[in-house]
Amino acid sequence: MKMTYRRPAAPLAAGRFPFPMWMTRLPLARPEWGKPDLISQEQASYTLGISRTTLWRLIKASEIEGVAIGSRTLISRASIEAYIEKHSTRGSEQ
Repeated sequence: MKMTYRRPAAPLAAGRFPFPMWMTRLPLARPEWGKPDLISQEQASYTLGISRTTLWRLIKASEIEGVAIGSRTLISRASIEAYIEKHSTRGSEQ
């Protein structure tokens, strides 16, 4: 059996972007729209730097607010900001 291995990722070439490919398929937002209030689970997990499974556990534990619209569960941007604020450490405060 021939052993195969993955080469380490090359540094970003000029014109490449440091985010996942699924983000390139998102519709382009217009500046007058501003930032969306609700984002997908993929965007939320990428923003927090956690897996989608961990995000789902946080939603089930009511630490992050999920909004069910049809068959999708979207995450409010305010909920993510509140979660970050709640779990951030600042100097000697805890």
